[in-house]
Amino acid sequence: GLSVELAARRAALLDFIDEGTGFAWVAVSDETFRLSNFHASYKNSWKPPPIWKNRLAWTLDLGLDAQQSLVRFSDSSMDLTFGFTFKVHEFIDVKIESVSRNAALWRYYPGLFGLDPDLFPPVNPVEDILRSFNFFESSETDRRESLFKLKSLSASMVHDLHDWDLTASLSLAPELDSETSEYYFKPFFSVLLAWRAVPEFKSSYKLDGEVEEW
Repeated sequence: GLSVELAARRAALLDFIDEGTGFAWVAVSDETFRLSNFHASYKNSWKPPPIWKNRLAWTLDLGLDAQQSLVRFSDSSMDLTFGFTFKVHEFIDVKIESVSRNAALWRYYPGLFGLDPDLFPPVNPVEDILRSFNFFESSETDRRESLFKLKSLSASMVHDLHDWDLTASLSLAPELDSETSEYYFKPFFSVLLAWRAVPEFKSSYKLDGEVEEW
């Protein structure tokens, strides 16, 4: 469902001022008790009825988590989570999930803070989200310009072996290469075999880059 939170605290009123060498935050009042932060989150799942004698089922998950500072408007973000789960009864569970983050949520409504539209033109949120998922023609330009950046992509599989569970998971996360100043996806892969009767009795295998661990 939906949850909303509005917080207040003692804080000075700040203004985003051009000091000649660039914009900076400057206090323009003494500290008083004022509204300081807005936070909203939304989670929902779509679960169609199972098919094939209730043996096949799948779920779509959507999650939104947004926060906006009312003292320093540049402190804002939104996490967008998409998930897909597919289950075959007593055989296998597969889950895929992606998380994208917008670290400049205020760009959708700069007029709310009295910003010059010539310096900070508002961004259409629907077009921005579509650009972040454009993997077709001109996709690289659209993904670079989009405010949403992919933070993680993961896939996991749980195979039912009666008294045992075999779990394999793969996750990808962007990491900055200090030499080229470019991001690349770093993979993390793990395999876990666990005995249901004694969960503490298990064996795992982890592959991290060129390092293998048991």
